[in-house]
Amino acid sequence: MRTKLFLLAILTIGVVACKKTPKYSSVPRINYRGITTNTVTSGSSADFVQISFNYTDGEGDFGYDQQGSNYDIYFLDRRFKDTADFSGLYLPNNFRKEIQSRDLENGISGIITFQLDANRFLVKRPNRPNGDTTSFEVYIKDLAGNESNRITTDEVYILP
Repeated sequence: MRTKLFLLAILTIGVVACKKTPKYSSVPRINYRGITTNTVTSGSSADFVQISFNYTDGEGDFGYDQQGSNYDIYFLDRRFKDTADFSGLYLPNNFRKEIQSRDLENGISGIITFQLDANRFLVKRPNRPNGDTTSFEVYIKDLAGNESNRITTDEVYILP
């Protein structure tokens, strides 16, 4: 009888020990990795900057609301920090499908890279005829409304 109780206790401990607890917080976290280039031509349709960061999230509940009001990535051109709001981007459908196919019990982590085109986001200010400089502040937001920490990119030089 003692042996059976001992084996049952070991089995119970083993099952409880195997229960996975999330590795990450329910609040997303990001860490800056870098940008692809630090020089673009103002308004060029051929130039762009790719911003890359690592992410973690305990539930993986972002990247789902493609039609709704919740963007996944928010960014701000720091030249306009006092006068502009953050702009938002949705993650691409393939990213969303990848998250949905994962076992989210331990949360998710990975790398996100997104692109800002010079013709839309990297135009020099009119009072800077010889060029301009900016950086971007970035964060992500999950469906529960949790905002990650904010990161700031390296400077980008915008040539005339």
